[in-house]
Amino acid sequence: MVVWAAAGACGSSEVEPSAGAPIESKPGVEAARADEDPSAIPEDWVWVTDARGRFEVVMPALPRSFGTGEPSTADHRTLQAERRGATFTIVSRPAMVATALEELERELASKWAVSERAPWREHGLGLTLTGRAGVVWLRALVQDERLHTLEVTGGASAVDAQRFFDSLDARAEPRRGPLHDARRGYRVEAPARMGRWRDVSGMPPLIGHRGVFDGHQFGVNVNELLLVPDPEAALDGSVTQMRREFGGQLMEIDPREFRGFPSRRLELRAGDGMYATIRLVLDGSRLYQAGVYAPSGREATWANAYVDSLAVGE
Repeated sequence: MVVWAAAGACGSSEVEPSAGAPIESKPGVEAARADEDPSAIPEDWVWVTDARGRFEVVMPALPRSFGTGEPSTADHRTLQAERRGATFTIVSRPAMVATALEELERELASKWAVSERAPWREHGLGLTLTGRAGVVWLRALVQDERLHTLEVTGGASAVDAQRFFDSLDARAEPRRGPLHDARRGYRVEAPARMGRWRDVSGMPPLIGHRGVFDGHQFGVNVNELLLVPDPEAALDGSVTQMRREFGGQLMEIDPREFRGFPSRRLELRAGDGMYATIRLVLDGSRLYQAGVYAPSGREATWANAYVDSLAVGE
């Protein structure tokens, strides 16, 4: 459920809050956001940057994005992710700075009972709403002529809700720059903020970093292969497996070496329309992968530069 949007839309130690209970700010989470340490968030969460909405936030899963039905949908951004039955939503839209919070509160009060109200940050508002659908925790912030509204519904833990709220950074520019993992030996030029990520669904597991930038998922990971008697055959086998798992069409492949290492650069289109740009590099028994995945089916303008920024053995 999205309370304020004209849109179609941790561990066992977490304590479920009682209905209507306010969420207090936790300095540790705020400090983790401020020191720009990507590893400060759990590995199953993801940093999401939206340049059009001018915000950065951490979400508990890869988000879905929605249009709003407005004439200028690029100015109205709605992203939503789910975790353990709870829904996390952020809406960003242009707003009149002087009246945005008052208008929001009037709109909400006409549909919900406001059980808790408190200031939030310098130009924001925190509300706990109750109604037939349950409890909604909401934070709203006005900055640079935009209203950013964050909602948590569905019985989320206080820890998860607080992490989501505290992570919001209403910045006009994404945090671009190099990401270097010395332990695993890779470096990429990230177009936006990335966080640590681990996929243990296969053996051996994939370990790396990922992020979401303007709706495109991008990431880098390394897979420790057990035995590589033939590097070219190992790369071709990886490409075949990707095609099978992606369930789509191989649009292009470049088999040339990359910076002195055996490599494959490929573009794939999945059956659901997703477009992927991927660079594979093999350094001994380590298979590195940098990729950009576009659900819209349109390749990101920065995809080539990102995958070709991959440097290994560092």
